[in-house]
Amino acid sequence: MDPKKEENIIVIGNKGFMPYMRSLELILRKQRKKSVILKARGNNIKLAVDLAEASKNKFLDDLNIEIGEVKISTANFNSNRDVECSVSCIEIKLISN
Repeated sequence: MDPKKEENIIVIGNKGFMPYMRSLELILRKQRKKSVILKARGNNIKLAVDLAEASKNKFLDDLNIEIGEVKISTANFNSNRDVECSVSCIEIKLISN
């Protein structure tokens, strides 16, 4: 990936479904960007997948969104008790045609 290339990334956290859907719509409609990357890890992966599918099939179906590259990985980090933990991560690229 070209580091100079501007990317539109939405990091999925503890908010509900609709704030993320509004962010997605803002980027694709108002800013007229052609792609967005949804990033999530752990329990938030389900929400990222739900957002991708709902934007494609229901909320933003007029934008002809396609799901592009999907990357999965594992992040390792030390918890506050010096215990090494692993968490699953996902990146979903949405492309507007």
